[in-house]
Amino acid sequence: MITIAAQRTADKHGAGYFRAPRGNRKHNGIDYACYPNSMIFAPIEGMITKVGYPYADDLRFRYLEIKNEDSLYCRVFYVEPIIGRGTRVTTKSILGTSQKLGDRYKDITEHCHIEFFTLVDGERNYIDPEDILTHD
Repeated sequence: MITIAAQRTADKHGAGYFRAPRGNRKHNGIDYACYPNSMIFAPIEGMITKVGYPYADDLRFRYLEIKNEDSLYCRVFYVEPIIGRGTRVTTKSILGTSQKLGDRYKDITEHCHIEFFTLVDGERNYIDPEDILTHD
């Protein structure tokens, strides 16, 4: 079981809940409010399969992808990683620290974004993180 922060509420950039509207698409995860430089723990156990960039035009921001033994994928966005691809993690593992989103989006609520999905015929099937994560 893990404890996580409060969900990001609506600001001028949108709301942080699962399937919140994002123009012509839907938000595929949940945003959890946190201060920049907060420690970010792995939400699930598994292997780091990818360290990526959410924005092709801004390489300051990063995400980590974890795959567990049941082929569930978890992506944690806006984290400055301290570990890399091929690292096995538990829910006690620190992935890194949260990044400052205000450097890209003026007046946004600082947060990390967590999404879960499975692959079905090569397509991502997104799952509400609330169905996976537990709260105290």
